[in-house]
Amino acid sequence: MDLHFDISEDERPLFLAETEEHLQSLEQGLIHMERYGEDAEVVQQLFRAAHTLKGMSGMIGHKRMVSLTHALENVLDAIRNNQIQVDSTMIDLALEALDILRSLREEVIDGRESPVDVIGVTSQLAEYLSVPNALNTLNQKIARQQAELAVQTGGTTRIEANISQYSMASAARAYQIILAMEKMGKITYIEPSQAVIETAAPVYHLIANVETDWTAEKIREEIANIDEIDTLLINGEGPRVKGAGFHLRVGIAPDSVASAARAFQVLLALENLGKIIDLIPTREVIESARPVEKMEILFQSENTAQEIKKSLEVVDEIQVGSIEPVDLANFKLSQPAVAAVADKDHPANSDETKKTSAVEAEKNQAGGSKSAPEKVVRTSVEKLDILMNLVGELITDRNRLNQIRNQFEMLYRSDGQVEVLSESVTHIGRITDQLQKEVMSIRMLPVGNVFNKFPRVVRDLANKFGKKLDLIIEGEDTELDRSVIEEINDPLIHLVRNAIDHGVEPPEERLRAGKPERAKVYLTARHEQGRIILTVEDDGQGIDSEKMKKVALKRGLITEADAASMSDDEAINLIFASGFSTAAKVSDISGRGVGMDIVRNNIQRLSGSIMIDTTQGEGTRFQIVLPLTLAIVPTLLVKTAQTTLAIPLVTVLSTLRITDADIKTVNNRPVIVLREKVLPLLDMADVIDVEKNKELDHRYVVVIGSGKLQLGLMVDRLIGQEEVVVKSLGPLIGEVIGIASAAILGDGNVILIADVQDLFRLAGLMYERQI
Repeated sequence: MDLHFDISEDERPLFLAETEEHLQSLEQGLIHMERYGEDAEVVQQLFRAAHTLKGMSGMIGHKRMVSLTHALENVLDAIRNNQIQVDSTMIDLALEALDILRSLREEVIDGRESPVDVIGVTSQLAEYLSVPNALNTLNQKIARQQAELAVQTGGTTRIEANISQYSMASAARAYQIILAMEKMGKITYIEPSQAVIETAAPVYHLIANVETDWTAEKIREEIANIDEIDTLLINGEGPRVKGAGFHLRVGIAPDSVASAARAFQVLLALENLGKIIDLIPTREVIESARPVEKMEILFQSENTAQEIKKSLEVVDEIQVGSIEPVDLANFKLSQPAVAAVADKDHPANSDETKKTSAVEAEKNQAGGSKSAPEKVVRTSVEKLDILMNLVGELITDRNRLNQIRNQFEMLYRSDGQVEVLSESVTHIGRITDQLQKEVMSIRMLPVGNVFNKFPRVVRDLANKFGKKLDLIIEGEDTELDRSVIEEINDPLIHLVRNAIDHGVEPPEERLRAGKPERAKVYLTARHEQGRIILTVEDDGQGIDSEKMKKVALKRGLITEADAASMSDDEAINLIFASGFSTAAKVSDISGRGVGMDIVRNNIQRLSGSIMIDTTQGEGTRFQIVLPLTLAIVPTLLVKTAQTTLAIPLVTVLSTLRITDADIKTVNNRPVIVLREKVLPLLDMADVIDVEKNKELDHRYVVVIGSGKLQLGLMVDRLIGQEEVVVKSLGPLIGEVIGIASAAILGDGNVILIADVQDLFRLAGLMYERQI
């Protein structure tokens, strides 16, 4: 079924981004509570995220999303008010709700209804609230005993509640009041009836008589924990909300693409803290999605001005101008004082308003206000890709200009105009470098965008395998190019799954080995010499190299001779061979022989490398080395015969000059001795199939590394380092063994970029079947 939501194309990206942000925050917080127990601040953040999600989905008319977020909000509200305690059942239900909310979020993208069971999960969340969990049983029993005693000895108390007309689930609020009254004693009369309330029809006014011995103050305290109640009368007396009055001024960034949504978020944040007495612009104006520049609010709350300001600062693109205590009995909002809505009825450009705004801006600037909204512009990824391609072309032209300058300086050394040209080329080079740096920074994203998904993955897998472990994440603020982040997700998931399935032992086995019952899995990121290092590490049982050899022999991946001559490091690297698996049985997680080879292949496509470091009984560490970006790559240019090749600089360890006398042979393979170790050689003339230059009395070796493996590439000449713009070979040429891609030099010549992993395989170091 096609769905239609009240949201524009400009607002859609903002809604999707903020929805995913809140869902991620909820997921992380729930897993944190399950591991470390309830924390008042975490619970409050989760409740606020659910509340904001409900408001956002309500504004665009996403009814199923409103219903589910409201049910989740009620559970978090009960936790916040100490009515229930967090347990595994609640976490499972809440995480299932988040999975469904992600499917509902996709409905806003494609406009088609997702086949998810919203009603079923919503009902389960509601049932969870009505059935006490283990720790709450005693409290519920005491409450029932108090209620029974009240029927015998107490009088009748009249309770009258007005529920906010803006509530998106007023019937649920009414039902919460019923649950609260049942704790007090016996309900002898209620209007509307409970049957009517359970139909989910709107309820804005509720009257009830309760036989109880609770004092009015205790009743008020119990019901005051329920949100969206405007007034509460106990035997005809007393307001629900206590506290001081405040006059708030809030500004919204003029370049905000959804200023009305920001204004609505301000209202939601305030309603968590108290009662909104008056508001300019009106709530109806805000909900009409008309642009809002400023808000003026009369507010009553038991919180301090500092606490109110702190709660508002979580809303993006707003600035809290002032929060002043006022006497609610005598203070009234003044319409002319605020340019609330930018339209003809509320002019925002009067001289007086401009003067006031200028003075306020000057004060904020002088005081270094930290609450001022950051100036941001949202744009599409496609536009960034186009910009990156243009910068790439500019870098190619910069390299060409440098070559022309060098030629002119050699030919016309004394010409003054050549010096002017040289200065201009140098200046253009600096500008190009700065432009490249800025564009790269725009494309950079924190690797936490990937890491933040793993607490949920680890929790689910640990439960599935009956293992106890903690995930420790470090370096999530490390930035990486967006294109690399998109590609690294799958390899990391495979590595983490393998760490939990194969690496980490069951709790009883760890105890027998003298280890802590809870294992640790580390997921880290860091920058190092223009590269990014990602690490997946566990403190499990490690990898048995002898077992690896036996499995490889059994599967026909190596011969007996290979196994006998193979080092431990080479045996452990067999884990990356296609079809290799040590799993005793096939499961939906592992044992199909399609995991680690996919990891290696994906990392190869990123011009990266992966290294294994393992110790039996202590654990295993997988280290992935990646370039920061895939669009522009620093390389070492070399020449073989008449062909120029580029080797990614991230893989180059060193270079050296050799003669024919330095080359030895081991197992019919050329090698040299480098730092008392044998280094295998691969002649690049053989790789690209060109005739070798036999007249040279010496050659050069470029030493490259992949993990612990090293290989020497023999070339005729070293040209130098140069940044090149990577170009795909395209479908017409297809895949070429030993070649990853191409680039265009400044002189217009096309060069080939070597595929380092292919070169290792060609040298026979991976002990795979011949290509």
